[in-house]
Amino acid sequence: MTRQRTQHVHFLGIGGAGLSPLAQIHLAGGGGVSGSDAEDSPRVATLRARGVPVRVGPAPTAEAIAAELAGVDVVVASSALADDHPEIVTARSLGLPVRRRSEWLPELTAGYRLVAVAGSHGKSTTSAMLTLVLRAAGLDPTAVIGAEVSQLGGNALAGSGDVFVLESDEYGGAFAGLEPAIAVITNVEWEHPDIFPDEASVRAAFTAFARRVRPDGRLVVCGDDPGVAAVLAELRRQAPSASAPVLDYGFGPDRRWRAVDVATAVGDDTARAVILHAGQEIGTLTLAVPGRHSLLNALAVLAVATELGVAPAQTLATLATYTGAARRFEFVGFWRAGTPDPVTIPAAPRPPDTTPTAAAGTAAGATPPDSALPRAVPSAAGAPAAATALAPAPGLGRSAATPAQTGTPAARSQLRPAAAVADPVGGRSLEIIDDYAHHPTEIRLTLAAARSRARGRAVWAVLQPHTYSRFAALLDGFATAFADADRVYVTDIYAARETDDLGRHPTDLVERLAGPAAVGYVPWPELVDRLAADVRDALDGPVPAAPAGGILLLTLGAGTITTVGPRLLAALDEPPAG
Repeated sequence: MTRQRTQHVHFLGIGGAGLSPLAQIHLAGGGGVSGSDAEDSPRVATLRARGVPVRVGPAPTAEAIAAELAGVDVVVASSALADDHPEIVTARSLGLPVRRRSEWLPELTAGYRLVAVAGSHGKSTTSAMLTLVLRAAGLDPTAVIGAEVSQLGGNALAGSGDVFVLESDEYGGAFAGLEPAIAVITNVEWEHPDIFPDEASVRAAFTAFARRVRPDGRLVVCGDDPGVAAVLAELRRQAPSASAPVLDYGFGPDRRWRAVDVATAVGDDTARAVILHAGQEIGTLTLAVPGRHSLLNALAVLAVATELGVAPAQTLATLATYTGAARRFEFVGFWRAGTPDPVTIPAAPRPPDTTPTAAAGTAAGATPPDSALPRAVPSAAGAPAAATALAPAPGLGRSAATPAQTGTPAARSQLRPAAAVADPVGGRSLEIIDDYAHHPTEIRLTLAAARSRARGRAVWAVLQPHTYSRFAALLDGFATAFADADRVYVTDIYAARETDDLGRHPTDLVERLAGPAAVGYVPWPELVDRLAADVRDALDGPVPAAPAGGILLLTLGAGTITTVGPRLLAALDEPPAG
């Protein structure tokens, strides 16, 4: 039921992760789309390639804005734009309705069986897994996902079915007006301290979201999560008989959907578990993405897909083919010390395509599904070696963030291709993984998965804290999140929309970190050069300091840290200075 859309919608902030998929879906339905954004980006390029006019840069004069809005029916504005933004002011002066993303989502999803995937962590992965499963089952869903997914061709999918999978964010009340047929809550934890003053306010927002589920719908929740338990208790207190039925999942013995016999890093598989439904074994779940948290996300998908009529066996088969989303434990590259000529790693064999050709959804405004995001490859083999204590990183002086750090993260496609890759099974190698983790819980889970994958290699973590408000509010949590790292680098805080540093600096975390043998602050402009020098010293110095297997290095954060991995590989490909 591809919905026919006739309005011309102008999106302010069209290149953002929140609005770009909405623009793609409206366009796929036949509606008119135009927009503006402060910066150019791959998302803007994708829209332009589909014929969407996008102006990039500062807002022009009121007259020029009015000319851009000629023929527009509705303006949808990013939540990052204030009410006094010139384009919003001009649109209202012309009598045009201006909607925020949260106000537009109910319009976009009306008439569908809406599956709203919410939670403090795991939303993108769960939404991506679920969309892949439903597409493979022939339900041909429409979807909006907060990350690029190569198997789906992007971050939006415009299908002809009646199911809409929507990654639903609590930030700014984005999920407040939804009426889901099925709502998923993966976990509830204090996040976004710039709008939620405490944990109670976050739980209140999720409780209100849970109450929006249709009476004949389902609420799917992680029963192991204490924040979810608090939400359910409040939900029962407020409306003991009016709430939709609750289906829980987790590792606990009383869960309706339960994973047992859990194993990670088994052979070539990243995670595996036996799945029980209502106490009955239904099969084995095997995932090629790491961590116990990934198993929990997959359990949520099993619960939802079963409610939508997909056989659990088919869901398990499709989940085994899931290769991940951008910036979710994403493989960046390898480099091996002492190799003058890089060795190219062949792409890992693609899993079988389980998607029925006739029922496949059309990726709205996306590159072909085979677009090459790097494939994860097995980690370096070899006997585990004890982690060697590395020299603490010096340089604890303060440094202000540079303009380059406060911009939009550059896409890998805009960077020089990294030639410094090597055979992953060779010794003295560096493997780089990039992850969006920017909350203490996310960092802890990601590093636990990395430690399992490392198999004796040293684990190095490179953190770019994201926003001053989060850094200040969760500082104690960050201080205990790096127990699975052997070395930690902390660089300057990515300010995003914030201007007040709240008197905090990365060295505040360095002074508090517990666990890692080596910790240090490195200013953003010096980060890549410092990492390149330390990698060479550890792997290729006169007395190599890293274990025989090498180093697994993770770049962590929601800002420009994603550019560091490719730049580091490029730097390692150059002869050392001096």
